[in-house]
Amino acid sequence: MAVDTSGASSYPIFATLAWSYTLDYSVGNTSPAYARDLMHRCFNCRFPVEGAPAAFPVTGQHLPLFIRPCQDCEPAWNANCFFREEVYAEFPWGHRYSFIFDAAGSHVDGYGSSIGFNVLRKDGESTFTLRVVGNIVNSNPMGLPRELYLVGAAFNWANLAKNLTT
Repeated sequence: MAVDTSGASSYPIFATLAWSYTLDYSVGNTSPAYARDLMHRCFNCRFPVEGAPAAFPVTGQHLPLFIRPCQDCEPAWNANCFFREEVYAEFPWGHRYSFIFDAAGSHVDGYGSSIGFNVLRKDGESTFTLRVVGNIVNSNPMGLPRELYLVGAAFNWANLAKNLTT
């Protein structure tokens, strides 16, 4: 993405999202309340990204995260982000648990990107779902085509779902 700032510009300059994705994973009987409890007991035991802290992050906390295509692969891609918020809400139709991160300036997805994780029960279903929603500014993170990026993201977030499944 390139931004021409040679004309009259005011700062900061915000870019619009290049693309987004939504991935759903079954987490069986893991309710929003139980998912929240699991994440708070040991965040890095469940969240499958290198550099995740043991304790659940707090609003505004910087997370020095990295992504590697394999355990010993170099270089690691920068996934530094800031924790935005955690929400546990009760609705007439059920509970919902979510937390969201905002990409730091050096993140491969680009500044202004975000990713949210939601545990909910979809209409008409008896089990729960982990829904991952990525909003990405960089049109080709890590220099990869979107399709290949999504394969890696889907694999990684499937591990989170597995770590939450009861």
